[in-house]
Amino acid sequence: MHYLAQQATAIQRLLQNRGGGIETAKPLTFEGKREKVTGFINASYLYAGIKLEGRTKREKISWVLLYMQGGVVEV
Repeated sequence: MHYLAQQATAIQRLLQNRGGGIETAKPLTFEGKREKVTGFINASYLYAGIKLEGRTKREKISWVLLYMQGGVVEV
């Protein structure tokens, strides 16, 4: 768990320097509810398109996983 917290902190530091001055809302934490998945995906795409431009797929996936709680994630 401590390792995950360290990764989250490192990713947040990386994100602070991206996206210029454009403001966009971060996605709400996704808790596995089927009716919320489309909104979560759309918000994630929007945010990543603006703030994560130039990042690797691995970095983008790590960022999205920060906003997912509960359930099972298959990689």
